Amino acid sequence: MGHRQVPALHRRRPHRLDSYGLSLLTNREVIAVNQGDTPPARPVTASDPQQVWAAKNPGGTYTVALFNLSDAPASVTAYWSTLGFKGKAAVRDLWNKENLGAHTDRITQALPAHGSRLFTVTPRGTALSWTAYEAESGTLGGNASVADCSACSDGRKIGNLYGGGKLTVNDVVVPRSGTYQIKVAYISGDSRSVAVSANGGGADSHKFPSTGDWSTVNSVFVPVSLKAGANTITFDSGAGGYAPDIDRIDVQK
Repeated sequence: MGHRQVPALHRRRPHRLDSYGLSLLTNREVIAVNQGDTPPARPVTASDPQQVWAAKNPGGTYTVALFNLSDAPASVTAYWSTLGFKGKAAVRDLWNKENLGAHTDRITQALPAHGSRLFTVTPRGTALSWTAYEAESGTLGGNASVADCSACSDGRKIGNLYGGGKLTVNDVVVPRSGTYQIKVAYISGDSRSVAVSANGGGADSHKFPSTGDWSTVNSVFVPVSLKAGANTITFDSGAGGYAPDIDRIDVQK
């Protein structure tokens, strides 16, 4: 079945929905997500053109939404590691009421411009373990400095990441080379971007959504290519930019 975009109101008769829009409003599985005990979904990834949002349900399943906010078709991937487990998971397409079978480590969907998909993900794998690296243990550059933070994991954070300020987290050890989904705990009263790189290589810019205020910690995952053994991961505000404050990062063992 085809990928769908957000249903549009009928142009000539604004009081009528098209057939797909009507099917969504009467889709019991979608209604159950909206009216059940599921907590509000939160962004799993940064506020990039392709995004993943998720919520953990009381029964241990996850509701996962994929969004392509760009003006062109694009693939969007939800990695199971960002949900806290690895291996297989059963996936059900809620829009189309269709079981998609078992998927290992991720699900990737090709979405049209401004398209979305909604799934229930049932883990069949094993829980992941993580290594935490406190930001204040890293190397600072430019204006970056350590600040007290009662909400942060170790009571401190790295702030003043602006005008070229940067943070480099050292000795990030992984067992094998590959792209890792790094969990970044941060604070930002508004939406801010930061360039993330590893081992002095090319950086990718990611926009982190606002945490609501400057005393609330949230987290998102960003992809970073790491080599086997020890690595450095750098968060750079850029010459004219303002980056979020960084609390810590967690890396999959």
